[in-house]
Amino acid sequence: MAKSVVISVPHQASRAEVLARMRAHLPAIKARTAPFVTSMDERWEGDELVFAVSALGQRVGGRVAVDEEVVHIEIELPWAIAAIAGPLRRRVAHEATKLLARS
Repeated sequence: MAKSVVISVPHQASRAEVLARMRAHLPAIKARTAPFVTSMDERWEGDELVFAVSALGQRVGGRVAVDEEVVHIEIELPWAIAAIAGPLRRRVAHEATKLLARS
């Protein structure tokens, strides 16, 4: 059974600014994770990023939705790696907060 990791990160930037930061930061995320993943796919559906990552034979998918005051992140972990949900939630929340705090 899959495990959902849900993270909400408040921001004070405009929606357009948050989306621009996300788009600009994606290449750095890909470069940093490249040694660990076999594939990373993403597509934009309006103000929502839909992504999928494969690593170690596991596929992780999710969405990042931007609204006026909060970025909502949802990650679906397969049961085989559900044990990393807590550390993953903390790491993603930390990185998202840093990205959104940039001026």
